Amino acid sequence: MGTRSKIKPNLLLRRERLLRGWTQADVAGQIGTDGYTVNRWECGRAKPGPYFQQKLCILFAKNAEELGFLGTADQEQLPPATLSSVNWTIPYRRNTYFTARDEVITALFQTFHKEHSLIQVQAICGLGGLGKTHTAVEYAYRYRTHYQAIYWLQADSPTTLLSQIVKLAGDLNLGEKYEQDFHSAGTAVRHWFETHDNWLLILDNLEDPHLLHSYVPPMHQGYVLYTTRLRITGTIANCVEIEKMNPDEGALCLLRRAKILAPDASLEQASEADRLHARELSLLMDGLPLGLDQAGAYIEEVGCSVQGYLQRYQRHRATLLGRRGSTTDHLDPVATTWSLSFTQTQQSSQTAANILHLCAFLEPETIAEEILSAVAAEDEARSKLEETGADLLWLDGPIGILRNFSLVHRSPENRTLSIHRLIQAVLLDGMDDQTRRQWATKAVCAVQRVFPIVSFSNWQQCQRYLPQALACADLIAQWHIVTPEAASLLHQTGRYLHEHAHYTEVEPLYEQARTIYEQLLGKEHPDMAPILESQASLYEALWKDEQAEPLYQQVLAIHTHAPGPESVDLAESITKVAFFYYKKGRYEQAEPLCQQAVAIFERLLGPEHIKVAESLSNLAVLYQERGFLAKAEPLHQRALRIREQAFGSAHPDVATILKRLGGVYHEQGHYSKAASFYTRALRIREQVLGPDHPQVAASLRNLAMLYQNQGKYDRVRPLYQRALAIRKQAFGTQHPLVADILNALAEFYLAQRQDDRARHYFTQARAMWEQTVGPEHPDLAHSLHGLAELACKRGQYEQAGELCGRILAIRTQTFGEDHYEIARSFTLMAQLAQAQEQYKQAEMLYTRALVILEKSGLSQHPLMATTLYGLARLHQATGNDEQGLVSARRARAIQEQVLGTRHPDMVETLALLAELTHMQEDQCL
Repeated sequence: MGTRSKIKPNLLLRRERLLRGWTQADVAGQIGTDGYTVNRWECGRAKPGPYFQQKLCILFAKNAEELGFLGTADQEQLPPATLSSVNWTIPYRRNTYFTARDEVITALFQTFHKEHSLIQVQAICGLGGLGKTHTAVEYAYRYRTHYQAIYWLQADSPTTLLSQIVKLAGDLNLGEKYEQDFHSAGTAVRHWFETHDNWLLILDNLEDPHLLHSYVPPMHQGYVLYTTRLRITGTIANCVEIEKMNPDEGALCLLRRAKILAPDASLEQASEADRLHARELSLLMDGLPLGLDQAGAYIEEVGCSVQGYLQRYQRHRATLLGRRGSTTDHLDPVATTWSLSFTQTQQSSQTAANILHLCAFLEPETIAEEILSAVAAEDEARSKLEETGADLLWLDGPIGILRNFSLVHRSPENRTLSIHRLIQAVLLDGMDDQTRRQWATKAVCAVQRVFPIVSFSNWQQCQRYLPQALACADLIAQWHIVTPEAASLLHQTGRYLHEHAHYTEVEPLYEQARTIYEQLLGKEHPDMAPILESQASLYEALWKDEQAEPLYQQVLAIHTHAPGPESVDLAESITKVAFFYYKKGRYEQAEPLCQQAVAIFERLLGPEHIKVAESLSNLAVLYQERGFLAKAEPLHQRALRIREQAFGSAHPDVATILKRLGGVYHEQGHYSKAASFYTRALRIREQVLGPDHPQVAASLRNLAMLYQNQGKYDRVRPLYQRALAIRKQAFGTQHPLVADILNALAEFYLAQRQDDRARHYFTQARAMWEQTVGPEHPDLAHSLHGLAELACKRGQYEQAGELCGRILAIRTQTFGEDHYEIARSFTLMAQLAQAQEQYKQAEMLYTRALVILEKSGLSQHPLMATTLYGLARLHQATGNDEQGLVSARRARAIQEQVLGTRHPDMVETLALLAELTHMQEDQCL
């Protein structure tokens, strides 16, 4: 073994060719020359030129030095290109389709051979079917020139390993026959390893790493590489864990194995359809090489397409996972590969087996450890551990067993487990329907046990368990599970998603929960109220008022007819119904209900309870909408104080009050104060709810409108555009809240005198509102108001008049006759009359608007300034310059206070004042 023959130039090039099993003609054909030329290069009679050097470097994936193009000195120090059959016992052919483990193989070699390395034993660990054996085979072929000898031993059991040792003793010609004396064979082989160097011993599927001590001496000059399902190697070996393939790696492996692609082809060379379906199948197989190899073998044998295999797999998964191709080195299919691990787990620990079965029904990537404790609720030892607070130790044992067989991965940082999807599939396929139903029900109970009653304080918990809760929703539907736990889990999962505005996912969860509750309780049971209320709230958020209102009425009826005195539940239902009426513009119905809710809460809970804060704020919003700002402000302030004391300053419910208070100050014209409250609300919502929540969009809209009123136009459009994107994402493109932003954009362009853009957005908003909320809704009046202004500016007075009449009718019906929105209508109608030189009519309308604003406590509101400015223009047109000056000066005083001197409206007012002053001076002369 120690003698070496002198290597001729260029043996490095020859070695690379031989390692790949190529002839000289094979190499020549791939680089565009002939076999005779390649022979001359290898024999040293000629040297390839720069062109062919580059081609050869690309072909062999080596640099010029590694192929001997820079000299021959280093070649003298290298071992022969081939090993004799005595020193090479790899039982497998090289896998032509080997894919995606280059980093692992390189890491193994570098760990063995880096300078001063003390590591001589390494283990390739991982789940059965991940390609551990093929990785070891590829390592042997790829680095065969670096070892004096490479031996392969099958090590599935102690008996198998011992028989392999006996055979190896014979192969090594150690001079004795060991058929009857196994111990002597082991001793002889151990001595051989001790007295030779630079050998590589590969043990495949070693179940007990301690067996190494029997055959490999502790001090040796060779290297040991073994494959094992066991992840725990202790101090025996450096563990290199094999991971599943990513979707692209899996797709490439499949297409190569199915011979749709050549062994050296890239994924991009496949057709788009094959790439798409191969990636889909890779995801279904969860990146398991054995599963992909099985699929590729099937496709090759029967001649179907990848899409055809996908269709077959969906219908006949168990059959296909249990089938193995006839032309393969790996005899066992996926289903068989794991059967021993399942059996050994069962024998080691029933609890570990139970955990494994539970995991088969859960979302595989993020299984919280707390969920698993439910599988031993009947375990007496578990109960005792819970009493002593040592339940975490209880989990470690069973999970350790599962980890050791590579059946689960544990993330200590996240306290979660993950399981391969195909393990789930094989476990499920091994159960009958009754067993599956039992475990599905256990999974639902286990997740419901940890999923909390939703509140802001436990959102983080809810998010942790959400993937499993959604998986359980599918189980509930699939197995028709009708239990209180199932209904509760569906309801709370829906509530969490509802609070995060994932509305499309919420509706089916609520519907499932309601159906189960009705089956368990009956439609009129008091415990039906929470789910009905949640459904109503969802429909309200989606502006499906015709579905929301009867549900709210049903909840109110349940609580009203419940026996006993007034309850908190009744007050909460009254609050919800009242706020629904408010949003519908039915203020006369909403106000007494709001007042009733406040009274009940204060009587039952005391004046400082958070429920009181909610009802106070809702009542304040109602006053605010009706223009009673002086009544609204102290109620909001009281609600804010209660909520900040209860929740702190960074809570979404606090942000709601801040936003509402900002609205009061905005309408009062206290813009700097409004900006402060709006900004605080926005920061809280972005921090707590995330940047894409609909409540963030509401805050963005408020700030944009404020900046617009202040004339800070450069800040406005980006805020509106962001709010529009959020609302479209949350609600779809046809929704009243989307129309609201479109209308706000229209008003922005109108203020900048970009009339065409304004008309475009007003028209869009009008159509959307008419479609979604109907022709009589007060929000529709906003877009009609803008369109009327534009028609008046264009001289289309008849159209403007019709729109004004419709606006006034909607607002009067909604708000009554003394609301500031009526004042807005009168101001617009006055401007229209003035444009048509109907001066008496215009003056009467301006005056009516001013009276309403004074009564509403809005004497310093920007609308008051707008109305006074219009009246001043009217006086100017009728030659009453003195009265015009009085009105213009009042308008200027308001604008100075609330808008600032640079606001465009202020500029116009100052220009009017200059004109009137100049005219009055001329008259004096």
